Amino acid sequence: MEQSRVGERAAEAAERARLTFRRLAGLDRSGPPPPETVKGAPLRPWTIPNAIGYVRIALLPVFLVLAFNADGQSAAATIIFAVVAWSDYFDGIAARLTGQYSRLGTLMDPVIDRLLTLSGGIVCFWFELLPRWALILLVVREVFVVCRPLRPAPRRRHQGQLARPGRGVAGVLRAVLRHGGARNRGGDLPLRGSRARSG
Repeated sequence: MEQSRVGERAAEAAERARLTFRRLAGLDRSGPPPPETVKGAPLRPWTIPNAIGYVRIALLPVFLVLAFNADGQSAAATIIFAVVAWSDYFDGIAARLTGQYSRLGTLMDPVIDRLLTLSGGIVCFWFELLPRWALILLVVREVFVVCRPLRPAPRRRHQGQLARPGRGVAGVLRAVLRHGGARNRGGDLPLRGSRARSG
C-alpha cells in the first residue's frame, strides 16, 4: 500500500514537471488567464517581460533608420527586425518563469506586433520587395487593427500562443527582407534610392 502511494506521488510529480515544461514552452494552453492580465487589473509597468517590450519598441525606429540609410542593404536592420519579432516569444517565457504577468504587457504586445509588421511593410513597399498592392492591403489591415479599441486575446501571456496572424506576417516579411538584402548586395534588385541617384 505504501509503495503504491509512493508510486502515485512520483507519477504526480512527473506529471507536474511535464506540465510545467509544457506551460513554460507555451504548449499548455489550459486554464484561465492570470488574474494580473484581466481587465481592471493594475498595469504593473515595471516587470521583466515589460522591459523586453520596451526594448522591442525602442528597436523599431532603429530598424527603419538602418534600412533606409542603407537602401535596404543593411544586414543590421534585418537582424534587428528578427530580434524584435522573436523576442515576442521570449517575453512570454520570461512572464511564465518569473510569474510577472501584467495588464500592460497584455495590452502592449499586440500593438508592438502590429507596429513591427507595419515597419517591415513600409521597407518592403519602398524598396519594392513585395507587390505594392499586397503591401497596401496589409498596411490597411494593420492600421485598422491598431486603431481598434485594445482588446487583447485572452490568456495572452499564460498560453504563450505561437501561431498568430501577426507573427505569420512578420515571419514572411523577415524572410523577404533577408532575401531582398542578399539580392541587393548582388545588385539584382532595382531600388528606388539607386534609381534616384542614377537619375
